[in-house]
Amino acid sequence: MIEPRESIDGRAPGTFREKEAARDERYRADARAQLEWEAQARRDYERRRDSGAAS
Repeated sequence: MIEPRESIDGRAPGTFREKEAARDERYRADARAQLEWEAQARRDYERRRDSGAAS
């Protein structure tokens, strides 16, 4: 991670633990999406490589 973690706003509704849990779930969802994107990019690359389209 190259960016600082986002802060938790004490003015927004919810407890600190609820906000922290929600933030952590967003991070996990983002990580899953990144892994899926990378897997698809790899499949696309391998398909192009195997078809001779990659140079």
